[in-house]
Amino acid sequence: MQLTEVVDLAQYGEGINDQTLFGLHFTGHDLAAMSFDQVVFERCHFEAVNLDETRFFACRFIDVLWQECQLKETTWSDCHLERACFIACDLTHSSWLNGSAPGLQLTDCNLTHTVVHGTDLTAACFKRSVVEQVVLYQTCLNQAQFIDIFLSEFTFFRVDLRQVIWTTVSAEKTVFLECDLSKLNWQGMSLPHSQFIDCAMSGIRLAHAHLQQSSFKGCQLAEASFDGAEADLCLFPQAMLEKASFIGARLAHTLWLRCQANGVKWDQAQLYQAVFHYAVAPTATFIQARLQEADFSYAVLLGADFDQAHFSRTKFHAAVMDASAVKHHPQVLAQDQELYEAELWSQQFL
Repeated sequence: MQLTEVVDLAQYGEGINDQTLFGLHFTGHDLAAMSFDQVVFERCHFEAVNLDETRFFACRFIDVLWQECQLKETTWSDCHLERACFIACDLTHSSWLNGSAPGLQLTDCNLTHTVVHGTDLTAACFKRSVVEQVVLYQTCLNQAQFIDIFLSEFTFFRVDLRQVIWTTVSAEKTVFLECDLSKLNWQGMSLPHSQFIDCAMSGIRLAHAHLQQSSFKGCQLAEASFDGAEADLCLFPQAMLEKASFIGARLAHTLWLRCQANGVKWDQAQLYQAVFHYAVAPTATFIQARLQEADFSYAVLLGADFDQAHFSRTKFHAAVMDASAVKHHPQVLAQDQELYEAELWSQQFL
């Protein structure tokens, strides 16, 4: 099929079905709102082309280059892209569904509000692109690269991120839901206001990371490293933290409700007003930790080490522990009077 035929069909708002486009060079053409069904594009070049609201269904793209194109609200369903490259393109509000694009290159593109579902992006490269409010759902990212990227309100849902390569990446208000981040090296990375929900994160390295106001609800964090992290106001409810390390981390106003924390190291950590209600932390260590106004009510702390810890109105109400010297420390509140009165009140209904 020739270039003029495609342009003529676009002018009349007609779609193209079951055709092969080989070696065509589109420059400045208006192909907006077209429909391409089961079309093969091979060695084609789109330069400054308007393809807004165009629909691609079951198309195949081989060695195709898009440069400075308008691709807003495009739909890519069941498409296969081989060695495809997008440079300085606007892909806002685009949808990529149930396709594959191994080796996809996206450089200096705008992907705001893009949704990618069930797509193979093995070895894809996202470089210097705007990726705000993007959703990646059940997408393969093996050996994919994120380079010079700021992830803002990005959502990863059921994505395996263990083989992703991260170079000069930061994120804010990013959501990781049921993802696998095991053994990733994110030391020093900036991830404030992010949410990690029911993620596999065993062995992840977040030493000296910036994690303020992030949440790790129900995450598997065994042997994770948060040493020296800036993590004030973080939440760890129901997290599995066995042998994780928070040495020297800033953890003021953090919540550790019902976390499993056997052997966790909180040595030299700043835990001002941290709450450990019902935490299970046998053999955990708080050596030289700053525990001013921290609350360990109802926690299980058998074998925990509080050597040289700093106490000030630190609460251990109904905590299970064998360090009797701690409960007798002058700056420790072994019984919280308000909680005690609440317990008495509740007993009348039993």
